[in-house]
Amino acid sequence: MEFSSHRLDFRLLKAADREIFISLYRDPKVMRKIGPVLSETEAGDLFESVIRTNQKKHFKQYVWGVFDKQTQLHCGLIMLKTVSERKCEIGIMLDPKKMEKGIRWKL
Repeated sequence: MEFSSHRLDFRLLKAADREIFISLYRDPKVMRKIGPVLSETEAGDLFESVIRTNQKKHFKQYVWGVFDKQTQLHCGLIMLKTVSERKCEIGIMLDPKKMEKGIRWKL
């Protein structure tokens, strides 16, 4: 499942995104308002769980990678998660280096 905006591409995470995913969950700036920084092992385990969940047919949660359309550089993650039958939650994690270059305004 993929979609895009004028400046960004969004695609479900895949195995090749492991390093990027782990780096975000290990970055204190990114995790400041989310929760504790994860260890390498914890972030790796979470990544494997996300990949499995992304492959399920029944919607519970999806996590997309966010990529700059021109450069295809990874900018962050977006998650859509079912909270209840009539409620979903969205979460956004952006690479601090990309935020300095204005990526947050492209979302």
